[in-house]
Amino acid sequence: INGIKDQVSHIVEATREQRDGIQSVEEAIEMIDKSTRDNADQAESVTDLAKRSASANKVVEQEMEKNMKTIRGQQSIKAMEILYRYLSNKKATDSSDQQQSPSTKPPKAA
Repeated sequence: INGIKDQVSHIVEATREQRDGIQSVEEAIEMIDKSTRDNADQAESVTDLAKRSASANKVVEQEMEKNMKTIRGQQSIKAMEILYRYLSNKKATDSSDQQQSPSTKPPKAA
């Protein structure tokens, strides 16, 4: 009977050790699973951040292009204003030159 008690005790002890080992493996699997989920969440966050960054870059590029068009337009307007003033001044100068110098030629017929 004592031998049977010893064998049963060894079996019970071995069963406990197996159960503890199984529990340790299950805990390790849970930790790996959680780590995998965390990594997936981080990857998703990085992907979202990259998408938002690309979108922001596109908006910045569009704004820069719009600003360049505005600047070009303003430069064109400024150039036209300068040309208009130059032509207006030239016309005024030409007409005053004609009025000051008496012409010996008869006026042209229309």
